[in-house]
Amino acid sequence: RALKGLRTDLGGYVQAISNGDQELITSAGFATEKQSQPLGRLAAPANVRALTLPYPGQIEVRFDGVKGRNAYQLFICAGDPKVEDNWTLHTTTGKNRLLVDGLESDKQYFFRVVALGAAGASPVSDSATAKAA
Repeated sequence: RALKGLRTDLGGYVQAISNGDQELITSAGFATEKQSQPLGRLAAPANVRALTLPYPGQIEVRFDGVKGRNAYQLFICAGDPKVEDNWTLHTTTGKNRLLVDGLESDKQYFFRVVALGAAGASPVSDSATAKAA
């Protein structure tokens, strides 16, 4: 345990003195981590599903995660999904599984998702539809 503590202290010292110089770090016997690279534009969230729940006015929306995203925007449409003005932002979240409640029973709803990252917003996902119980 003492040796591990000394190695950690030495590693901290080398890191502080080297100012990120990889050659200096490796010459001291330490490995360097791979530098992070920008991901660029994000892909649209895939596999968007809307599931009717047995509870009135609720639909669960699920979709696959997108690597490098900071958050997701979930859009909802209660009218014709081909009309862009019918889509409204329902919520912004970090999760890829959401419970949408307060919906009108026996009404069809459409959902789509956008991933948000450092390079901006992804393209819009395909839409999914479900009828609220």
